[in-house]
Amino acid sequence: MEECRLLRMHECQQCGKRFKARGGLQQHLRIHSNDRPYQCRFCPKRFTQKSHVDQHERIHTGAKPFSCQFCGRAFRQRSQQLGHESTHASGPLSMSAHLPHASSHHIKFENAKFVLFYPL
Repeated sequence: MEECRLLRMHECQQCGKRFKARGGLQQHLRIHSNDRPYQCRFCPKRFTQKSHVDQHERIHTGAKPFSCQFCGRAFRQRSQQLGHESTHASGPLSMSAHLPHASSHHIKFENAKFVLFYPL
């Protein structure tokens, strides 16, 4: 069964890295060809992925779309938000990662564990 799965994967002929989807391989090939089709609107920097240029442009715009659910501090990247939120407790890293529909007023800490409260 594992052998069949490997045969369907798309493999990079230059480095051997494998991808489940053809699109993943096509995106990866830009690394080897140095093809950077996405340019920042504010500076000459170019990127292999649209998500990377979007993230980079926040440096220029000052946009900080990710907010800490505990104190409201804003961040440019979701990874920065999650890392910061872990400083608020010794419990699990972030409720938003585990329970994305739970808003901060439904959550409290009790003995370093999250306890959820739902309105009646």
